Amino acid sequence: MSDTPNGNGGNGGNGGNGGNGHSSEPLLYCFDGAPAPSELGPSLKKQLSLAPNIRDNFEQLVLPCLAQAADEQVDETIMQLCRNNELEVEVAGTAIKAMRFLIRQAAALNVSPNNLRDDLKALECPDDLIAKALQIFELAVNDLRLEIAQSTIVAHGNVLTGVEWRVDTLGASNRGRGINIPVAMLTLHFRDGEETKRLTLQALPDAVNALKDVCENLLR
Repeated sequence: MSDTPNGNGGNGGNGGNGGNGHSSEPLLYCFDGAPAPSELGPSLKKQLSLAPNIRDNFEQLVLPCLAQAADEQVDETIMQLCRNNELEVEVAGTAIKAMRFLIRQAAALNVSPNNLRDDLKALECPDDLIAKALQIFELAVNDLRLEIAQSTIVAHGNVLTGVEWRVDTLGASNRGRGINIPVAMLTLHFRDGEETKRLTLQALPDAVNALKDVCENLLR
C-alpha cells in the first residue's frame, strides 16, 4: 500500500462518479479543487461490505493508524488491525486506508465538516458512511492539525516538546558558605530533525521570574 488507497495517486478514471456514465469528475475541497484519485470512492465504499458491528465501530479501526508514519508502518498497523478483528485486508484494509487518506487530506487543507460532507456526497457515499467519516474527522482533526504544525516547525529548527524541573537549595560551595538560595533545574526536551535531545539548565529565582513573565505574555 502507499498513501493513496490503492497505491495510485493519479486523477484518471471516473473519480467519484462511479459507473453512472458522467464524463467529468467532481472537484473536491479535500483536493484543493482537483478531482480525487479515481479509486478513492470505490475504496471508501468497501466499508459497506463489512458486518454492521464493524461499520458501527469503524472509527476504532481508523484512529489508530491516522498519525503520520512511513507507508510500511501504516500498512503493518492496518494489517494487524485486520488480523485482530478477523477481517479481510483486501476489503477492510482498503476501506481503512481510504478513510485515513481522506481524513488526513481534509485536515491538511483545513476543510470544514460541511465541505467534507459535500465531498463525500460528490463521491456518492451513502449517508451512514458520511456520518461515520464526519465522526472520525471530528475525533481526529485537532490532533492532526497539531501534528501538521509540529512537522512544519521541525523543518525550520529545534522544537520544544517537554519540560521537566526540580528545585534544589544551594547551601555552600568552594566560593562561599551559607548561601541557601533555591536553584531551579530545568530540563528541556526538544526535537532536532528526527532526533530527540535534551538540555538541562540551572536558573536562579530572578531568571525563573523572567521566564514566568515571558510565559504569561505568550499565553495572553
